[in-house]
Amino acid sequence: MTFPLTGTAIDAGPDPAGWLDRCACWPDDLTAWRDDGPVPGAPAGPVLVGRDRELARLTSLLAEATAGQPRIAVVEGEAGLGKSSLIAEFLARHAGVPAMAASGEASEQELPWGMVRQLARQAGRDLPAGFPLLAGGPAAGADPLSVGEELLALFAARSAAAGLVVVTEDLQWADQPSARALLFACRRLASEKVLILGSGRPHHLRRLGEGWARLLAGDRRCSRLALPRLGAAELAGLATALGRGLPHGGLSGRALRRVADHSRGNPLFARAMLTELPDHVLEGTDDGLYLPASLAAVILPKLHALPAAARDLVIAASVLGDDCALADVAALAGVPQPDGALDQAVAAGFLVAQPGRRGLCFTHELIRLAVYGDIGTARRRSLHRWAAAMTEGGESLGHRVAAAGTADSELALELEEAAAVAA
Repeated sequence: MTFPLTGTAIDAGPDPAGWLDRCACWPDDLTAWRDDGPVPGAPAGPVLVGRDRELARLTSLLAEATAGQPRIAVVEGEAGLGKSSLIAEFLARHAGVPAMAASGEASEQELPWGMVRQLARQAGRDLPAGFPLLAGGPAAGADPLSVGEELLALFAARSAAAGLVVVTEDLQWADQPSARALLFACRRLASEKVLILGSGRPHHLRRLGEGWARLLAGDRRCSRLALPRLGAAELAGLATALGRGLPHGGLSGRALRRVADHSRGNPLFARAMLTELPDHVLEGTDDGLYLPASLAAVILPKLHALPAAARDLVIAASVLGDDCALADVAALAGVPQPDGALDQAVAAGFLVAQPGRRGLCFTHELIRLAVYGDIGTARRRSLHRWAAAMTEGGESLGHRVAAAGTADSELALELEEAAAVAA
């Protein structure tokens, strides 16, 4: 049984409680095992694999749209599955078709007309006369339906010659006025040569309201493309594209299976592992997870941007591990009323509530590792001490080991006894 102790490990024999399944070891210095350096020759830009079906579907929808049958497509997938990469590749393949783009951002949901202003700004000086609301940027109290009418007219004008692709990424973060205006324009598309191409996370688009839900679920012009995780063959293709594939001195099947297991088919995580982790880590015989530095650089700023209560909840959950009860997480975090904080943590993509199971889990184990690895030593040990008091049996024992800072003969004896019982 191996417990994370800031880059060290204690071998305590078997793992009677399965506590190790929710923990992993990594060195304090994330570059300590990157002695091979970045993969030479690995492409710096996007690498897209396993999305031929989705690209073909979008191409077909664009053909219908430019023939005067407007279409609305929403690419859905969890964070890191490559929604933006898919859209970028699609636009690159159809560079001859004019495009306008806007994106939502969680921290900007309260900014009125944020998404609409992005679209209007791209029209710039080419904005035809008769668009007073878009030309000046809609005022905070502007009528969404009136703004929607101008958007529809703008789309019609700009699509008349060669068609138009209107990209709206991260729709779930659209401010409500923009979402209502876009919905108005989408519902009234008739013969405009327009493809509205959005993206969002599963189950998060409902925050846009019932109107959007009805449009996406029942309108014949709408298509929803759910991005699957990458399979083994696709991950092998990704490794080849990144210069790590067989047969020329590439990774073995075992290493690729480790990448598949640890990334769970998430392209962002898989690419980070293939790009940053040297062969001896990916080919290793241990089952520990390793956190690529680039993922920490993406994940931790989002953690620190959370309100304090939501951030504390996420940190406490990283200590308790998956399938932890919300009441336990809230008690460990010191958040007496956790519902609002939980909603924020879920919306930010850290936690998932599991109604049919015990409680909470992280959206990905590597995200939990990033959060756990960011906790200072003193605070981490303190949280484990409190967690040990809240739990029982092998789970409590695991927290006591993680909280230990010095040799503890009594604890060592208990570990030996637990191992003997398990044996």
